[in-house]
Amino acid sequence: MMNLRVLKYPMFIVGLLLVLSCMMIILSSMIILPMYLQNGLKLSAFATGLMLLPCVFDQLSGAE
Repeated sequence: MMNLRVLKYPMFIVGLLLVLSCMMIILSSMIILPMYLQNGLKLSAFATGLMLLPCVFDQLSGAE
């Protein structure tokens, strides 16, 4: 059984919601940004991939 006593602390809930919202923003930008670059700016898939390549290296290295 999981220990749910930490949920009675309001600051834990606030921190949990902040982390959840930040992760949702980061993950949605990983989906929306390539679509915008290809459809909105009419870039090719290759050019879009080259533009987003530094982001991949940042995520692999753990940098923020």
